[in-house]
Amino acid sequence: MKLSEIVIMSDLDGTLLYELDKIPDRNIQAIHRFIQKGGRFGIATGRSTAFAEDIAKRLPINIPCVTYNGCAVYDFSRREYLMQTHLPSDSFELCLAELREKFKQVRFLVVDENYYYDISPEDDSEIWQIRPSPYVRRAPNLDVSGKKWIKTVMRMDPSLVEKFVNQALRISDKFEYSLSFPEALEMMPKGVSKWSALQSICKIEGVSPDNLVCIGDYYNDYEMIKHAGIGVTMSTAPDNIKELANIIVDSCENGAIADLIEILEEK
Repeated sequence: MKLSEIVIMSDLDGTLLYELDKIPDRNIQAIHRFIQKGGRFGIATGRSTAFAEDIAKRLPINIPCVTYNGCAVYDFSRREYLMQTHLPSDSFELCLAELREKFKQVRFLVVDENYYYDISPEDDSEIWQIRPSPYVRRAPNLDVSGKKWIKTVMRMDPSLVEKFVNQALRISDKFEYSLSFPEALEMMPKGVSKWSALQSICKIEGVSPDNLVCIGDYYNDYEMIKHAGIGVTMSTAPDNIKELANIIVDSCENGAIADLIEILEEK
C-alpha cells in the first residue's frame, strides 16, 4: 500500500494529545510530512465537535472526522455535519431518571451540539468533580425532556462501572456504553462507535476500510483498532487493547503519531 492510499484516523486524548491540549512537535511535523506525500489524516474523538475544533485548527486535517465517540461525522474544512445520531428521547428520559435515582454518587452530563450540561446536584461535594471548561455548563435544574441529546457522560469511581452498566442494560437495551477514561462512561445510541462512524466516512470518501490506519489508547477505541486495516495503540494502553493492535508505538507524550508515520514511511 502506498502512503497516498492511507488514511490515518487518530484518537485525541491520550493518543495525539497529552495534558488535555498539548501536541508533541514531532507529531505535527510528521503529520505535515505524511500529507505532503499524499496521505490523509483525520481525528476520531469522544470530544464534542466544538471541543475538538480547537485542536483541529492546529492540524492539517484533510478528511471528515469522527466526534462524540461516533455520534457524528464532521467536516472541519467546510464546518458542517455529514452525519449525526441522537439518543432516543423517550427511552433516554426514563433511563436517565432511574439511573440518577439509583446512583446518586455519579455525576451526569448530557451533551448537545454546543455544551456538556452538568445536571448533578449543585451542593453535592461527593460527586466526581469536573475540570473547568468553556464547554461545560452547570445546570442542576435542567429539564432534559423533549430535547435532542447526542450522548451522556457519567463520571464515577471506576469500581462502580460494571454495576452501573448492568443496571442500565436492565432498564433499556437501546443504548451503547463505552469507557473513554477509567472514570468516564458514555451512553450513546445503540450500535454507535467510532468504527460505525468511520464506516460512514469510508462510504462518503470512497475509501476502503482496509486502507484505514486507526490509532487509539482506550476502550472507546476498541472497535476501530480491531476492524481497521491496520490497528495501532501505545505501550501505555490496557493489555486487552494492545492484544488487538497490529502495531504498538511509544507513549503519547513521546510522539506516538510520529512513531506510527515513521513506521509507515519505512514500510
